[in-house]
Amino acid sequence: MADFNPALPATATRRPYPDGAPGIRMSLEAMAQKMREGRLDPGVRGWAIQALKDAGIDGRGNTTVRAQASALLDALRAVTTYAPDPYGAEYIPSAAATLCLKPNLCVNGEDCDGLSVALGSLMLSIGIPTQIVKQTFGGGAQEHVLIAIYDGTDWLYADPSTRLPLGGAVSAAREDWIDPMGAVGPLPEAQPEIITLGKPRGLGSVLGYPTTSDAHQLLDTAIYNAGQLKTAWDNCNSCTGASSTTCGWPDPGTTNISATGPGADAWAAWQADCGSMINDLNTLVAQWNAQSATAAHWMDSWSYDPLFWDQIRGIIERQIDLDQRFRNSGTNCALPTYPNEPQPIATNDPDQWVYQDANSAIKGVESVAANAVKPVSIAIGGIAVGLMLAAGGYFLLDRLIPRR
Repeated sequence: MADFNPALPATATRRPYPDGAPGIRMSLEAMAQKMREGRLDPGVRGWAIQALKDAGIDGRGNTTVRAQASALLDALRAVTTYAPDPYGAEYIPSAAATLCLKPNLCVNGEDCDGLSVALGSLMLSIGIPTQIVKQTFGGGAQEHVLIAIYDGTDWLYADPSTRLPLGGAVSAAREDWIDPMGAVGPLPEAQPEIITLGKPRGLGSVLGYPTTSDAHQLLDTAIYNAGQLKTAWDNCNSCTGASSTTCGWPDPGTTNISATGPGADAWAAWQADCGSMINDLNTLVAQWNAQSATAAHWMDSWSYDPLFWDQIRGIIERQIDLDQRFRNSGTNCALPTYPNEPQPIATNDPDQWVYQDANSAIKGVESVAANAVKPVSIAIGGIAVGLMLAAGGYFLLDRLIPRR
């Protein structure tokens, strides 16, 4: 059985963490930065909206901000655990990491600052004014952080680290309130922005090309899909005997599971093909990680690597075939599943794929590549522009240079 071990590295920033007040300032600055980023993350906003819908809040009635904030607080607590930082480190993940919104990036156990970043991002993402509240208890006691939200009349505490209801907080000797949207240390005050969704970023978007960032998202999708196929494979092998109806594939038109029938041959061929796909994916991820370790990542939204893109497309096309063969096999084994929330805000946004239906989801993400402008189109366009510029230059020179 093939080993499935691909993983793309999550972006992490590591810096020395000073003791005392300088370290606290650094933590608060990081929290403010991640709340600003989280409030604009489509996945975070989508998660918040889905949580409100699950709580019966559709925003069309006399819904109060208090009710919305309480629903988000309860929803975050339901999917997270309170967990201390790693030993010797101040660990502050993004809201997307805490909410497990990205493949291979799930840290749903956090302490007060990480949980507050997630909750603050959720609140800000649906327009609820939010403040960071740092509590000092005095006497050498551990300091604490939570958030407060404004309901239009009052500021209400929201502490995801505790079971206290919205509005409740432990009494502290001192509180410092920080506006994550205001100037915080080196962070300037956040300025108004317009956000549009559904297009890749960078020069690739102008030319219709998928960028390196898009390829990274597509590779994440391939890894996620392979994990689901591998789980289905493992489940279909966990039988109790040769006569089990959940072991392998039955012979066509029957429920007979045998070691020598055509169903067994098809199952063996599927396992071989799936193992080959996983091995090729492991190799591709290793190559990607090796290149990524030396690449200038500021270029990711502007550059394009056709070789990697085509290789990833090939892997996903094989995954489509494997998924369809498994579903059409007639087996009683558990089928591959592709659960992922929230729903995408834009169906062609490569960051927001939903794997509820394997075939349509994989084909959907692959279509980004299929519909991309081909290199020959760009070459022809470049030649045409060059000819027009040359003709314009000749015309100007002809007018400016006097004739004799």
